[in-house]
Amino acid sequence: MRLYTIGLALAPDRKTQVFRYTRHVVNPSKDRPHRAHCLGLTGSGALCLMHDKRWMRDLLRLVRASDAKRVSPLVVADHLARFNLFAHQNTADGTVGPRAIVAWRHNKSGVYRGGGGHQFYDGTVRERGADQLPTIANGMDIQALVTVTMPFMMPYLISQLNALHTGEEPSVLDVTRLDAEVAKLPTHPEEDLK
Repeated sequence: MRLYTIGLALAPDRKTQVFRYTRHVVNPSKDRPHRAHCLGLTGSGALCLMHDKRWMRDLLRLVRASDAKRVSPLVVADHLARFNLFAHQNTADGTVGPRAIVAWRHNKSGVYRGGGGHQFYDGTVRERGADQLPTIANGMDIQALVTVTMPFMMPYLISQLNALHTGEEPSVLDVTRLDAEVAKLPTHPEEDLK
């Protein structure tokens, strides 16, 4: 098992951003050079969970039970969503929102033979209909970009395909309107977690 984190660090000017990629190991030795932590906490919400660590034993029991197929991975996800809600309610600066995404991967050599899943939460309630994990590339929300461009691109692509078969003139992509819609997308991360 390996534990990695990808963290966004802000410079003191709060304008420059750097991503840090870190692998966490516990006291490496010659016989076990890459032993990983069993879990990790990060972010401003981690502070309220670090003061009282009684929750850790219950979580690890649930993870072991899930790994043995005695409980569903969603039971573990529900438990983790409660931690997020607790952090939201106990972080005074408002940097932890009430909504959460819990994602998991199964070990390829475990009982599930790999795979994994994810679940969206509003507080502790599972959200229905939310099915795509957010994808951020070069600071841009790809899902938002696709949502904006598809109403323009699908009719255009269909007209291109029809033109190939019928010989008719294909429609023209309205680049001006498309650019105007894309320009409405945020260009900087939202700091308010709304």
